Amino acid sequence: MNNKSLFNKLFVYTISGARLRDKVIILVSLAIGTVGKKLLKNEQKRYADYFIADVIVNTNNGTFFCRKASGDFDITSYPFEHALREYFLTHANGDFIDVGANIGLYTVMMARKLDRDSSVIAFEPDPSNFESLKVNVHLNGIGNVSLHNLGLWFERGELPLFADPKNPEELSRLTFKPTFRGSAHKLHGHVAQVDTLDHIMETEDVQCNLIKIDAEGAEFEVLKGGIQTLRRYKPDVIFECFSEEELGAIEQLLLPMGYVISSTRQESYYLASVHEIETNRK
Repeated sequence: MNNKSLFNKLFVYTISGARLRDKVIILVSLAIGTVGKKLLKNEQKRYADYFIADVIVNTNNGTFFCRKASGDFDITSYPFEHALREYFLTHANGDFIDVGANIGLYTVMMARKLDRDSSVIAFEPDPSNFESLKVNVHLNGIGNVSLHNLGLWFERGELPLFADPKNPEELSRLTFKPTFRGSAHKLHGHVAQVDTLDHIMETEDVQCNLIKIDAEGAEFEVLKGGIQTLRRYKPDVIFECFSEEELGAIEQLLLPMGYVISSTRQESYYLASVHEIETNRK
């Protein structure tokens, strides 16, 4: 990255601060990060890892509270999952389910975009992420959102959360799978409540139109626990998947219901849709 593009990036990030305090913290943190990345010669380390304090930022997709030394700032900033954001922004109105909501990027974005008759249901099992999710929903003044501090699975109960061994403090990578992506994860120290999508939908007054699943390796289990919901509403499903084995299992689960799975412009994300339903919606 040349000096001009680096300066432009730092400028855009700095002015995203909601208050003067936030702008100062962002500027100082980015300066520390720029020096740190050069000294350590580690371009993989994120600027957000150097943040010295919590900040609030304004973005095109909403206002967000970002925790210090976390991935929150990266998640809310362009170009994080830019192609995926574009897909959601062009999707028609209708109820949206956000599985693995984290701090609420897509929850907030969709709640702001959808009409008054549409609702958003968000699931996040980690308590710290869930608190940030609640704060971000409040900051944006949105009321068409139902928040659940639990994970989705194929049965109801409790499951331990596991952390990425390469970055155990990264709360956006917590998983129910101890061998996610082939590496041995460490116990995070938290046991999460889990439920099935089908059971939740029995109490929610919504007609599911679109589901996003970012469950860090548990996408198949989430879908398995939502078979009746999928059969009833035939929603589009955007899901993350990192292995051919898991993708094959998801295909076997969805194809009998008329779903067709295709890749998206966002790396590691796939779209499952029932084409006949898409035609009817148009």
